Amino acid sequence: MKGNNYYPNPSFFNSENVVKEENLLTIDNNLISILNANKGKMIKCFWLEADEHGKNIEGIVEFCGPDYLIISNHNNGEWSIILINYIKYLTFKESIKLP
Repeated sequence: MKGNNYYPNPSFFNSENVVKEENLLTIDNNLISILNANKGKMIKCFWLEADEHGKNIEGIVEFCGPDYLIISNHNNGEWSIILINYIKYLTFKESIKLP
């Protein structure tokens, strides 16, 4: 399988059971797609930092990249970059669009 870090055991390999990599969507890819489809909407983001202290922040979705989320808070002028690996959950203040 293309892109994997392991090699299947030839005695158990069956080409009919191989899932094509381009058909797979990981949780991160789904999250990125949902966030980018909802740019400009207000969210509340809860995440855990490396030291396991929970934090939350409210702001507007500006952009979501492969491993980060950028949100802005127009009330105080702050812009935040949050690593997706640390996000535990997000809540939207309005209905969301699914990609």
